[in-house]
Amino acid sequence: MQNLADLHWVPVRGRIKYKVALLTFKTLITHRPMYLHDLLQFHTSPRHLRSSEHHSLHVAGARTVFGSRAFCHAAPTVWNSLPLDLTDDSNTAFLSSFKKDLQTHFYRVYRHANHSALGGIIPHFRLFPPFHAEFVKFRFSIPFI
Repeated sequence: MQNLADLHWVPVRGRIKYKVALLTFKTLITHRPMYLHDLLQFHTSPRHLRSSEHHSLHVAGARTVFGSRAFCHAAPTVWNSLPLDLTDDSNTAFLSSFKKDLQTHFYRVYRHANHSALGGIIPHFRLFPPFHAEFVKFRFSIPFI
C-alpha cells in the first residue's frame, strides 16, 4: 500500500489549508466575491514597524471552536502562517505561480512533519521528489472567481 508521500499527496488538513489560502488569494486579488472581501482586512499598526511592510491580515477574535472555523477567522490565520515569500507583492502577480509555490510549501511542511514523526529516521520515500504543479491531487478544484 502506498503512503501519502509516495503519491505526493498532503493530509486532509493540509488540503483544507491549501484551499483556504487559495480562496483568500483569489479574494484579495479580484476583490470578488464582495461578501468575502468585506471580511478580510489588512493589519495596520499605529506605529511604523518593520512588520508593517508584510501583508498580514487582521485576525478576528473567535470565542468558540465553531467561530474559529468561520472564513473571517480561518482565512487570516492561514494567510498569516504562510512564508513571506508567498504573500509578498512580487509573488501575487499570477495565480498559476502562486498555486505552484503554495502546493510546494504545503508538501514540504507535511513531508518534514512526517520525517520528524519518525524520530529523525530517513523515511522510505525519496527525500527530494520532483516538485511540479500536480503533486497535490484534488478530487475537486476551486473555480477562479
